[in-house]
Amino acid sequence: MADRSGPSSEGAFREHDPREAPRPAVAAPSDPAHDPPPIRVDHWFAGVAGMITFALMVLTTFDVIGRYVFNAPIFGAFEFTEIFMGAIVFFALAAATTGRDHIVVTLVYGLFPQGIRRALTVFADLVGAALMGLFCWRMWFYAERLYASRETTLELGITKGHVALGICILCGVAALTFLINAVWAAARGRNLIR
Repeated sequence: MADRSGPSSEGAFREHDPREAPRPAVAAPSDPAHDPPPIRVDHWFAGVAGMITFALMVLTTFDVIGRYVFNAPIFGAFEFTEIFMGAIVFFALAAATTGRDHIVVTLVYGLFPQGIRRALTVFADLVGAALMGLFCWRMWFYAERLYASRETTLELGITKGHVALGICILCGVAALTFLINAVWAAARGRNLIR
């Protein structure tokens, strides 16, 4: 039976000649778009976000049952929901940044030569680092203001400064990760967008 080994120079498939020496397997050139990121802590951040989501689901379920079946909602459930939602968003942000899982629109990205793609990736990472750094910086000042005013949540009395500081730290992790990815892409020539 004929082995169709691939197109010949004319474009038609040619039959494999068993007398030919087998060609050594040549590794495809590394596609920079699928190179692994330099840091892989995204699973940890995603795991924490997942655990918080599960806790939020359990809390909401029991709160609804308590509210509508026993006429006794869980005390502070609304505040826990607010804090958990914020934690989910910012842990997921850190997970997406460290895992390079942000949404990327690459309509014409593949048309550029490798050097321009690398430069675009470094630029995008630096813009991301600057934006996350700005958010981190502003959240730091907001946390300071909340600590100074000793503002707490109404029902549970949780210091709001703690929440703002946690958001500040996670934005700082995202900023640092964007910066590391930019340096990695510039030094290693890998664009890391997948």
